[in-house]
Amino acid sequence: MRRPRPLTPLALTLLGGLTLGLGGVAPAGRGAPRAQAAAESPAPEAPAAAAPSADAAPPGREPAAALEPEAALLEARRLHGRGDLAAALRVLQTARLAHPEEAKIEWMLGRLYAESGSSRQAEASFRKATLLDSHYGEAWSDLAAILERRGAWRDALLAANRAVALLPSDAGTHADRAIIRYQLGQLDAAIGDATQASQLGAPDPDQLTDHALMRLTRGRDGDAAEAQALLGRARALAPLDDMITLAWAQAMLSAERTDAAAATFDMLLARNPRQAWAAYGRGLCAFRGGDHERARELGRTARSVLPDRFTAAGYDRRAFFSKDARAYLTWLDDALRTEDKGAATPAPALTGPSGTVRIQQLMLRGDCGEDTVRPALETIGEPLAACFGDGTGLLRVKFRLVATRAEDVQVVSPSPAGLDMGCVSRVLGSVTFARAAHCTAEVRWNRAVTPLPLLERAIPGLRALRKRR
Repeated sequence: MRRPRPLTPLALTLLGGLTLGLGGVAPAGRGAPRAQAAAESPAPEAPAAAAPSADAAPPGREPAAALEPEAALLEARRLHGRGDLAAALRVLQTARLAHPEEAKIEWMLGRLYAESGSSRQAEASFRKATLLDSHYGEAWSDLAAILERRGAWRDALLAANRAVALLPSDAGTHADRAIIRYQLGQLDAAIGDATQASQLGAPDPDQLTDHALMRLTRGRDGDAAEAQALLGRARALAPLDDMITLAWAQAMLSAERTDAAAATFDMLLARNPRQAWAAYGRGLCAFRGGDHERARELGRTARSVLPDRFTAAGYDRRAFFSKDARAYLTWLDDALRTEDKGAATPAPALTGPSGTVRIQQLMLRGDCGEDTVRPALETIGEPLAACFGDGTGLLRVKFRLVATRAEDVQVVSPSPAGLDMGCVSRVLGSVTFARAAHCTAEVRWNRAVTPLPLLERAIPGLRALRKRR
């Protein structure tokens, strides 16, 4: 049986919101093989249900008699296998009360809590399992995964290091640590773990894709060719996986194999005309070929799905691998601004100190979506403007979203002159988000009296492109 890899594959996160780029639906069934056999793991295919929030029996039911630890684990697996997650949780919760020293019960409770979406309870159970048995590699591995999902990457790395030390021959633990190290910017170490995972386990398309994207991000001599080879193997294993196909097309684009990339992007767009990253990639192909009208329309499509990503301000080397990506995005800013001037483009938001501010870029890492975060942040433009005083400029803020509130608000320097940082913390602290989530967020707000001179920014980028050609 496959143990589901709880970490989000890089193919879903590395490309800056790729899940939304697919129309808001992530592909199902993505995961990596693990060393543990079926006797250690509940089946991942069973439907999830809401997790009880306490160890008590539900209203109207007497608590069931506690089973012995092994019997409780077997019964929980049986109930989980037939899709009754709530009943499986009740069995384990009752067993935990009778056998509080059993690490396996805590570990499996953590797995079921995680499956039901109760991340905090899952983390607590995994932590307790590691305290009860400090040599429990599976518990350390799952603790690392939960911590990675909420953006606590340094703590996740400590747990992952422990898991790898205890399970040195397990491909999944190396693959998970590779993702965590990537998130921390440790590219060489991440690629080393990804290589080790490939050597230890059977070929897995997810791991191969993650490895390839890491190499594309690093961009050293030989990385592009190695990425193409890895993605070729991944496509052979999963020929119908659009995520892997999209990553392969990005590799072709980076290697300047424009015709091959264009054909692949066309195929993806035929399946889903609003696939944002395919529209961007095909637009860049058109831009390279001088078809500016098509480059503009495809760029508009990509931006309509992910408006903050496909702009010069949204450029990130870890998502846009091609050397001319920034030039295309800068040109696209100017082309769309010129075309829409006086029509769809709204007037500047600010005319003076009493105006509002606009979100220029929003980046999320962890277990929450833009549809949860952006609407709430857009409601505080006017009170946030008061924090600027008479100043203008770019405000960059990082915070953690815990449940429905912002915590650990940090203003990243340099900040606009005259900015009241305490005011920023108070305004963000007053926001209530629509749904509970756990992630880290970075927001860039811009307060400017007039729009930025996009044409001046576009010219250097186009000159660089001509020089490269």
